[in-house]
Amino acid sequence: NFQIILRGKVVEHINIAHDLKFKKIFTYKPQVTHDSQVVSVKVDVGFAKEAPVLGIFGMNVYHKNRLIMPFWKVLQEGSSRGRSVVGVLEANFIEPAHDKQDFERTPLFIRLETKLRQIIIEYWKNNCHLIGYQPMNPQLKTQYKAAKGSGGPGHQFQQKSSTAQRIGAHSSSTAQRIGAHSSNLLPETYDDAAVFGLRTNGAGSGLQFSGQAQENSTNSASLEEDLVNIASDAELDPNFIEKLSDENISLFTRREELKQRDTQLKQTILELEHELEETKRKCSQLSTELQVRKSQQQLPYM
Repeated sequence: NFQIILRGKVVEHINIAHDLKFKKIFTYKPQVTHDSQVVSVKVDVGFAKEAPVLGIFGMNVYHKNRLIMPFWKVLQEGSSRGRSVVGVLEANFIEPAHDKQDFERTPLFIRLETKLRQIIIEYWKNNCHLIGYQPMNPQLKTQYKAAKGSGGPGHQFQQKSSTAQRIGAHSSSTAQRIGAHSSNLLPETYDDAAVFGLRTNGAGSGLQFSGQAQENSTNSASLEEDLVNIASDAELDPNFIEKLSDENISLFTRREELKQRDTQLKQTILELEHELEETKRKCSQLSTELQVRKSQQQLPYM
């Protein structure tokens, strides 16, 4: 009978699990003590209803109907796997921390984290193509290649006037679909595939074309070849984007270390220069004092 009333209106409760697209239910059996009544836990996993436009993702972990960890990112930050995948489970077999904002990192919690990571990876591998991403399942990937090679207007990226008009009509929607992950998303139609042969603007938010139906074939072929090479690298290694992210982080860390070392070396140089000037000053004083003493010794006695 609990209600939240805002400006005289009852706030409607939203069940995240009911709004998931392509929902699938997994079962997890935690390794708890024998006297515990917990036998299995139901894990609801699916894509957010706004996917792939809104890239929210993560697991929502409840404890006795209380949300403890909202949108918990069990995968590595920056990874493209698991994008827009949302899950819901009630982990009553784990006691939350004293502030009810987190769980203690006990072995039971670590095993749960590992299992949820496996569930998300498995779900993403089998269902990512449903929201426009390249299929990671080898069978689905083979089927897509066969369908693409069966003969479509986008197979040779022919740029005719009618195709250019269709591309212009789909440009805004296609730009929203690919976003920052254009190398990982599938074109919805063969006509949209020609969009990948065009240049993107500096912000990556839209597509620019000159308005002419035919462009230089040499430039178009080179652009298509580069895109094919990037796509082939991503297909050969499912962790391609994740490895690039890790390499980027390591290079950034290395750069910060070198900048800090450069600052320390500059500080050391300044200190040595100051010490050198001080030594020169003392040497000059000693030389002057020595000259004075020599002149005093050479004076005749009165």
